Amino acid sequence: MTKKNTDYRTKGQAVFLAALMVISMVAVPMAFAGGVAADDEGEEPRKVTHFVTEQQDFDPGESVPVIEVAYDEDITDASNIEVTITLDDDSEVVLNTTDNAAAFKDDGGQLLINTSEVYNNVDTISVTGLEVDGEEASEEEFDVRFAPTTVSTAVDEESFEAFIGEEVAIEGEMGNSFDIEGPGIDRTRGTGTNSQIYVLDTDGFDLDDYNVTNRQNGNEVTIELSDLGLTVSADEDEFTDEEDVTATVESDTIDRDVTAEVLDEDGDSVATETGTVGADGDLSLNFGEFEDTGVYTIEVTDDNSGVTAESDEFEVVEAAEGELSLPEATITAAQGGVAEFTVDMTGTETGTITIGTVDDNNYQANITVTDNEGDGEVVVSFNTFLAGTGVDSVSANDDNEATVENTDDGAETLTSMLDTGEYDISVSAVALDGSDATAALDNEDDISTLIIEDRSTDSMDLWRASPDVVEDVLDELDDEGDEEAVALIGDAVGDNLVTETDMLAVSDDSDVLIHQISATGLDGAIAAQDADDSTEALYNLLTDEANDENDDSSLKLFLEEQNPGSNQDANEIDVGETFANADDFADVFTVIYDEESDDYYVILDVDALNEALDNADEDKLEAGDEYSVEFTVQNAFLLEQLNANANDLEDSYESVEALFDLEEAEADFDEDEFEVEQAEGQELTGTTNVAPGTEFNLRVRSADATENFIKTQNNIGVDADGSWGAEFDFSEQSVDDTFTAVTRNAPFENPEADGVVVEAAGEEETEETEETETETEEPTETEEPETEEPETEEPETEAPADDDGDDETGDDTPGFGVIVALVALIGAAMLAVRRQN
Repeated sequence: MTKKNTDYRTKGQAVFLAALMVISMVAVPMAFAGGVAADDEGEEPRKVTHFVTEQQDFDPGESVPVIEVAYDEDITDASNIEVTITLDDDSEVVLNTTDNAAAFKDDGGQLLINTSEVYNNVDTISVTGLEVDGEEASEEEFDVRFAPTTVSTAVDEESFEAFIGEEVAIEGEMGNSFDIEGPGIDRTRGTGTNSQIYVLDTDGFDLDDYNVTNRQNGNEVTIELSDLGLTVSADEDEFTDEEDVTATVESDTIDRDVTAEVLDEDGDSVATETGTVGADGDLSLNFGEFEDTGVYTIEVTDDNSGVTAESDEFEVVEAAEGELSLPEATITAAQGGVAEFTVDMTGTETGTITIGTVDDNNYQANITVTDNEGDGEVVVSFNTFLAGTGVDSVSANDDNEATVENTDDGAETLTSMLDTGEYDISVSAVALDGSDATAALDNEDDISTLIIEDRSTDSMDLWRASPDVVEDVLDELDDEGDEEAVALIGDAVGDNLVTETDMLAVSDDSDVLIHQISATGLDGAIAAQDADDSTEALYNLLTDEANDENDDSSLKLFLEEQNPGSNQDANEIDVGETFANADDFADVFTVIYDEESDDYYVILDVDALNEALDNADEDKLEAGDEYSVEFTVQNAFLLEQLNANANDLEDSYESVEALFDLEEAEADFDEDEFEVEQAEGQELTGTTNVAPGTEFNLRVRSADATENFIKTQNNIGVDADGSWGAEFDFSEQSVDDTFTAVTRNAPFENPEADGVVVEAAGEEETEETEETETETEEPTETEEPETEEPETEEPETEAPADDDGDDETGDDTPGFGVIVALVALIGAAMLAVRRQN
């Protein structure tokens, strides 16, 4: 029976292979549909494949790229042949037996041609001078199938890597057949007549392993398929016929040569670009402008593997007629400041802006504006401090661009700062002719008015805050920028965490001083510094030599002691001369600019300043000192005093000043000895002179008690009036237990107060009994009964506790409890009478 079954299997295999050969022969015309049709004379090849082999003796032991041409009949003469290989760029490679007979091998109906190199863009092949079955073979061109990966079944238990979508050449001996198994695949295929390979198309296969078993030699090998990750996408869903069509190719593997084609709705290629996927795994392509509108896709092919990917559809539309507009009719700025305005752009990404006219203002800036963001809006900043100086005075938001094109033109050249007055802002979709705006002005789309007003140096107000509050503001500045930091300062003012002051409490953790300087027209000079932030820009202006007449800096910040004492010079601190560089300055000062109000918040870390002064062997700011702080605008160009002598120039300087005192940070309890009830919500209170928002801890420790205890409240905050308080739970303590309260981790010498636990006032009763009330402490935060924790006492400020406890609080007025009881008794009696009635 076994032998009989084997006979059936053998017969079945024979029938299958015969059918496969018939199918292969029938399929050949379809496989070569792209090639030139052959005429009826001469033997045609059954299949033509370009692959790499190690199983031939062209160069034993080495991989050799070959083209296999397989005929149904045997080759009878291959001694004088010539092969022309045509690539898809229409170039040709010609090989012949006369020049290189070693490059050719024939065996039965198989012709092998050693091409010496792999041509992943091979298109067709033609063979002349070849005889097959005693007759001259066809000399027509035939399509070549390229298989970039070869899997050899001459070895056993080996693995080969390939990308999903590749054509894989499975190689054996002529006439071999292969069992192919893997996810969703279980098939048997063969090399066919006079061929040693079968080409497996892996398109649609899974990311997995596939086993190949050679039925003749029993060898089993594995194809490990991975994903090349090849994708392509158009950079926009829609392009106009006046802009370049661009796309991005991405691949999980770098250094891959690719070819990308734009296909129209009929699938015809209308544009081709090539390139190599770079080190970042992507490649940018530019196909240029498309004259024909319509819907397109992009197909990209990995040149070596043949793996392809296609983009989603995108559309090329006719460009609308361009137009620019100005949403604001009037834009206002202080002289020397920055005027900011929006330009809306429709149907174009470029246009022209002119500011001023030669006829009306003796000044005209011709500006090219570009919407690189593609959102139809560009925010333009015009720096009136730089206007006419030969330096580009405009900029644009984000990746957009705005450029003054006529900086070398007399119309954009001034000898002093741009005057106050009204200037036309004109916009047009018509481009500048070089730097000439004549055509743009003749085709004006919209117009607004820029009003430049007098600048001023107005005032200085002083504020103080705790180091923790300021740290939050500086974190917001680093993370979000000036605008959000200004908003946080405003919130802190509203919450009484930043308060106006003429006093600072100093210690090892001093209050922070905030100067609010109100001055218009300085933002142009600040922006002109091209600094990383406002802090660096202010340092540059405090340390430059802006004035030729006296070498003074543009700005000055100066602190002077007001109470030096008898026969002693006042301590003077010229901030611009104190710090050697911008980094040292930024360790002490931080500048935040409020664009809406033209306010500059100059934050001074007093402790950091004292450290810098101490390192420079200079006098520090100390408790008991009184100081003035003066901010001065000295820039001759900004003050329009370029031609003034030294005395007149100094007379024109603009200054604002403020005064502040320095006090030793201190705090005290409201009572020398507190009486707290044997209850929850007992409050210990005090006052301090440190900045509101300062936080510290309060610890209560038993002195003479039935059972020792420690209670701690952390992060007690100081209120705006300097008061603070904390609630504790004494319900578990015994009457007459005594304790000591002490502040900890505070920015002042830690004060202490004693306390004693007294009997709690009785609960509210309905009986007609007279209630005598002992003094109850103010409600305090719930205690945290814990074991004692050693803490380092760092000076900080205190926070007033809230008076919102649930217990009734006793007043100092004698008999208050009796009155409450009488009122309750009368009310109960009246209610009883009413019910009887």
